[in-house]
Amino acid sequence: MNRESVEVVNKFIETAREYIELVDRHEELGKEKFLNECLKTLPLIFHYAVQLPIVEPDTTEISEREPDSDYKAFADFLGEDDGSNQVWDPVGDDGVTKEEGEWEVIYHSLADDLLDIYSDLKNPMMAIDHRSGAQMNDAVWEWKFGFQNHYGYHLASAIKALYWRMRYWSDSSEGTG
Repeated sequence: MNRESVEVVNKFIETAREYIELVDRHEELGKEKFLNECLKTLPLIFHYAVQLPIVEPDTTEISEREPDSDYKAFADFLGEDDGSNQVWDPVGDDGVTKEEGEWEVIYHSLADDLLDIYSDLKNPMMAIDHRSGAQMNDAVWEWKFGFQNHYGYHLASAIKALYWRMRYWSDSSEGTG
């Protein structure tokens, strides 16, 4: 990797660690502070993930994805802020749209988004931290691939849901800190 790519990877790792710690401490922070911090951190993860270099993995091992921490408890923690209505595929390329200009609206869980992002970031990070034979290129490859194929969708979805909640918080004087 060139110097610029190494800087992007380091910034991505730093921001991903902040998010992992944020999720690990969500109960201690309380819901409002937790969601406000997510609204600040998730766009940065997106920003750096887009810039991650394309690398070849050093091994053929992929870190095992651990099951999401207790989804029900996390959804309960978020309470009424967990669910939202979203358009499944706003550009209509996945064949889900019913007719031209008619989009499928689905119920979407913020808890699912936040926990999937957490798992997709944490597993390669744990492999690096525990020196389980994983090389940096393996982790970068997993993060890039995961962004393009899984957690990138969850990032965009969570940012959108949090943005609308922020608007409602502003309207109700709850603020966003």
